Amino acid sequence: ADLAVWCSSVSWRRTPLSRPLRPLFIVFAHRKLLSTFYAVVRMLPAVLELLLLISGLLAFSALISFVLFGPWEPPLAAFASYGSSFYSSFLLLTTTNFPDVALRPYRSSRATVLYFVVFQLTLVFVGLALMPARLEAEYLPVSPRISP
Repeated sequence: ADLAVWCSSVSWRRTPLSRPLRPLFIVFAHRKLLSTFYAVVRMLPAVLELLLLISGLLAFSALISFVLFGPWEPPLAAFASYGSSFYSSFLLLTTTNFPDVALRPYRSSRATVLYFVVFQLTLVFVGLALMPARLEAEYLPVSPRISP
């Protein structure tokens, strides 16, 4: 009797786990969604590999920017420490705040354009462009076959 009460909808509505588990019930109830879910789970190693690659390139570029721009006079706040250099490199990667980060060093020395062009070419145009191509190449072999 206790098991029946515990499994009833009255106690199920009170448990805090019911809301986060609802999408899983929907996924497991539909065959196409379940096969797509398994395909995405099988793609996770490739996604983690790409994230590790981008993070490594970002950490390396932050180190280079810290070494190049850290000892400047007057000191640049965006590159004063490795943490701020990493944050500034991440902002450069998003390209939204690119002028906020790149303009101050560029005003001090026009040669800094070389660093920022190499950064844009390697990380933004090559690194981030590889992500969708690699993910599609990983997804196609494990994707569920769509039949008409």
